[in-house]
Formats: sequence, C-alpha cells, structure tokens
Amino acid sequence: MSEDKFALGGLAALAIWTLVVLPLLYQGDNTNPLVRFWDWMTDEAISFFTAVLAVSTIGLWIVTWRGILGQSRDKRANSVPKLLADIGPPRYRLF
Repeated sequence: MSEDKFALGGLAALAIWTLVVLPLLYQGDNTNPLVRFWDWMTDEAISFFTAVLAVSTIGLWIVTWRGILGQSRDKRANSVPKLLADIGPPRYRLF
C-alpha cells in the first residue's frame, strides 16, 4: 500500500472513530442522535474546532483534485495544436 493511501485510510479511520463510534459509546439520556452528537461536539471547544478543521481539509482536497483535472485537460487541449505547429507544412525538393 502506498503512503498516500495509508495516510488517507488512517484519517478515515480516525474520522469514523471520532464521529461514529465515540458518540455511540457515550450516549446520554437524550434519544435523538443528532442532539447527542451536537452536545458532544460543542461540549469542548477543541472537538468543535477539530470537526471544522476536518470539513475544511476535505473541501480543500476536493478543490485541489478538481484543479488538477482542469489543468491536465487544458494541457491535453493545448499540446495537439502546438505539436502540429512544430511539425509544419511538408517541404518538397524538386531537384
């Protein structure tokens, strides 16, 4: 497994542990899972900041990925006319 896949897998496991497993382990008297989750996230400032940071990071990944796709598409579109311009018209010699 490459390093980037290992890192992404670790981040995904941490997110699942933090956002799914821990709230289920520390259930309060309230039965609504969204209210329990919000109470758990806003109980401490660091947990709320971590959630905001995680969402922002995922958003940056998506924007970066879309930018890379756009650049590769533009590069492919610009490379064909440049290649044809470098070749030039055929030159014939009569003698």
